[in-house]
Amino acid sequence: MGYVTSFSYSVLINGQSFGLIKPERGICQGDPISPLLFVICTEALVHILQLAENNYKVCGIQFNGCGLTINHLLFADDTLLVCKTTKDACEELMRCLSQYGLISGQLINVEKSAITFGAKVEEDTKQ
Repeated sequence: MGYVTSFSYSVLINGQSFGLIKPERGICQGDPISPLLFVICTEALVHILQLAENNYKVCGIQFNGCGLTINHLLFADDTLLVCKTTKDACEELMRCLSQYGLISGQLINVEKSAITFGAKVEEDTKQ
């Protein structure tokens, strides 16, 4: 946390350092430590999702009959969650996300979120 909360910037103009900028909100986009912090923070979400799958409450996709199931993919600062389209599975997924939000303080931005359904999912199920 010392690294995250105690840094500052100065501006180089013609090789001379001017000013002292102390950011007030976390790490700047593109900071080399961002991906590491994302992985550390999302470990809680990964654990919560794994528990839900172990308890047969969420089931991801499986590419063959004996392979691993995948219920999430993490990339940069994006998360893709996968589950069967049943009311119970979707409610469990939302419970997992809520629990993660309580633990981490990171909440879902619904403005930047989307839900995609498979082609065979009926319209009333989507609702």
